[in-house]
Amino acid sequence: MKKVLVVDNNQETLDIMELILKENGYSSVTAQSYKTILPIIYKNKPDIIILDVMLENEDGRNICLQLKNTDRTKDICVILLSAFHEKLIGYKTFKASGILAKPFHDEDLLKVLETCDN
Repeated sequence: MKKVLVVDNNQETLDIMELILKENGYSSVTAQSYKTILPIIYKNKPDIIILDVMLENEDGRNICLQLKNTDRTKDICVILLSAFHEKLIGYKTFKASGILAKPFHDEDLLKVLETCDN
């Protein structure tokens, strides 16, 4: 069972994602801020991180780049998430494996998770 860390400052988004992930055979943990991400990653060792671009006082794209440039987290698949579609353009520059635009359907989430199976 793949573990997914969902990082978003919107509790409703976290709840929806957790439900979809659970119903489709994933285990999940959540975080609402940058400050809590690393302890959760080190404790739970997720296979995939779904990371909102617009976190409070932080840019998820830069967090993604930091994770990808750190030996301990570089192999984790990171999917960038945003309601502002223009923020997802050029996601490969930040070494993300994929993108997910809000609002999303269950199928959109599951399809982007498949990109992490490679």
